Parts: sequence; structure tokens; C-alpha cells
Amino acid sequence: MADRPHTGPKRNDQTRRAILAATQRLLREDGYPALSIGAIARAAGVGRQTIYRWWPSKADVVLEALIEWGAEQVAIPVEGPLPDRLRAFLRDTFRGASDPDAAAFLKVLAAESQRDPEFGERFGAFLAARRAVLASVLAPDVPAERVPLLVDLVFGLLWYRLIVGTAPLDDAAADAVAGLLARAAG
Repeated sequence: MADRPHTGPKRNDQTRRAILAATQRLLREDGYPALSIGAIARAAGVGRQTIYRWWPSKADVVLEALIEWGAEQVAIPVEGPLPDRLRAFLRDTFRGASDPDAAAFLKVLAAESQRDPEFGERFGAFLAARRAVLASVLAPDVPAERVPLLVDLVFGLLWYRLIVGTAPLDDAAADAVAGLLARAAG
């Protein structure tokens, strides 16, 4: 065990990444109901106490795995005309949310947030952070009083299509929404 990194209260990044990768893999293979802290610990090669020390619940481990995955998938465009910035952000966001693994994570976490109010607050913070990113893309070109409603429209569409499945979250949808938002900016 001498080669295993210390897993005390201060997170070891190598161990954290192993836990998050194991969580993603187990979710893909077995689904959320079968996921347990013990299974994650075994798959990551760590003790259960390490996971419990760093995360209050399995939903929190899944949430961090999703945040990690999302940071790699969605770029934050800061230059160029508003329609181009919106198109880039929305294409990445819609592609990310429609990825089968991410969609499953999002649906499970939304359900868990309804069941567990404490987790719901943490999930709400994640959603607020995603909303703030879109608001920052809109802010230079859109009157401040319009930004919250436009952000609601985007994420309302995303969640509706994700949960109900009436239409895809594809590039065509992203481009159409980007065009509508750009026109609403004026």
C-alpha cells in the first residue's frame, strides 16, 4: 500500500479523478439505482471512507463527475458577434446534454434533487452556475432586464426536451435558438 496516495481530508487529485472516472463508468454500465459508494470505492481502488470524507452522498459524487465532464465538453465563447457566441455555446451545451451518459446523469440528479432537499440545494447551485455562464455570453449585447428570461427560455427548452424527449437537442435546435436569442437582444 506504500504506492497508494494519501487520501486524508485534503483531496488527492489522482484519487479524486479515479473516483470520478469509476463513477462515470459504473453509471454507464449499471445505472444509478445499482450504484453504491462501495462499488465506486472498489472500482476506484480506494476505501469507502475516502469517498464519504469527500462527498456527502452518491448523488454528490455523480454531480461532481458530471461537472468535471461538462467542463471538458462546453467551451465558454468570449469573443465574436453575439450570434456566433450563442451558437457555439448552445451547440456544445445541447450536444453535452444529449450525450446518452450525460442525459442519464442529468435526469437522475434532477430526480434526486426532488427527493433530497439538501442535495437539491447543491444541484441548484450547479444549475445556477450553468445559467450564469449563458448570462455572461448574453450580457455584453442584451439589456440586463431581458437576460434572465432568455436564460430561462434556453434551459427550459433543454430540460423539456431532455426529460420529455419531444425533439432532439441537436445543432439545428441550437442554431435556431441562437438566432431567436440574437434577435431578442435588439
